[in-house]
Amino acid sequence: VTGPVKYYNYTNIVPTTITAGQGITATITAYGNNDVTVSSHTPFTITMTPVAGVTFYTDNTLVTATTTYTLANGIATIYAKATIAGSIVLTATDGLGRSKNTIATTITVNPSAVATVTVSGSTPITSGIQSASYTAVSKDIYNNAVADTFTWTKANGTGTATLSVDKLTGVVSGTVTITATSVTNNLVAGNNVVTVVAGAIATVAVSGATSITSGVQSASYTAASTDAAGNAVADTFTWTNANGTG
Repeated sequence: VTGPVKYYNYTNIVPTTITAGQGITATITAYGNNDVTVSSHTPFTITMTPVAGVTFYTDNTLVTATTTYTLANGIATIYAKATIAGSIVLTATDGLGRSKNTIATTITVNPSAVATVTVSGSTPITSGIQSASYTAVSKDIYNNAVADTFTWTKANGTGTATLSVDKLTGVVSGTVTITATSVTNNLVAGNNVVTVVAGAIATVAVSGATSITSGVQSASYTAASTDAAGNAVADTFTWTNANGTG
């Protein structure tokens, strides 16, 4: 049968549900106005409509990319690879750029294996105050988000903190590292370095000479403010004195 193409039909799509990075093959058939395969038509090269995250190839090795296919006897085999999770539909235009009504099958693309974990949350945190929950996101090699759960741990560095599930309470000023390990793939983890800063002033300690000579001015006394965990807090002071027996 020769004549104009009414529509293209995709069949033999294998598979219709894939993992990101997996190959797809499909048969495209051109049909005329009488709904019979069009075996001869000029021009008979089709151009695949661009789809985000989909690359078309010349054959099933998925090595040499292409955007066009030539139909022989009204039929061509399409080879593609999808890397963005979601749903895709294959469509095409003919050699004159005309888009035909297409009987299409939706292909579902699922994320591939967990490749990275990213941890986000508060930094700095204040000593003695529990932080909000830290969050973690797992993604595959193509940057698709992967549903996951996490095991949380922490490591003290120049500072210290305690961990409650996914929350930190700072203790000693400095840095600590909170880590989320993927439960789906426990070989993959991500972390966030968190700075612990001093909390509210809890004590002021004064030091200096305890015995001074009448008529002779002492050296300056010094004062240091610390929080409840003993972290130094930058401060200035108002000095007063109260006479006792002297």
